[in-house]
Amino acid sequence: MAPYRHFEDKAALMGAVALKGFAMLEADAARADKAGDPGDALTAQGLAYVGFARAHPALFRLMFADGAGLRLPHEECQGAYALMVRRVTELAPQQVEAGALACWGLVHGLATLALDGRIPADPARDRAALVLMTRALRTAPLVPIDS
Repeated sequence: MAPYRHFEDKAALMGAVALKGFAMLEADAARADKAGDPGDALTAQGLAYVGFARAHPALFRLMFADGAGLRLPHEECQGAYALMVRRVTELAPQQVEAGALACWGLVHGLATLALDGRIPADPARDRAALVLMTRALRTAPLVPIDS
């Protein structure tokens, strides 16, 4: 039981593994974020997010596990999201919060649906969905949308 010499309990061990996953996801998103055009960069980030989930399904599920008792520092889990928010800000500065939520919902939904076997792996379809999202962000209203 060597791991438990380094961690308080199972939740602490699993939390450390999840944090490593968030760091890996951030690194993948940062590598993808090379395009000068913010829409192209956002699309590449989204593909990296979905690709990460497919490459590391158990880790991805752990990172977003609900009720696993993980104690994760919020800021250490936000790196990939912060990169996405930066690009959304460039595309739709008047709709950053809603735009970031829509983008994250799309990429997380694609990843989760694929992992759950609800949709087949299809990078071309994923790219098309992400391009559609970035086009929508480019044409977002200049005035915030009222609820």
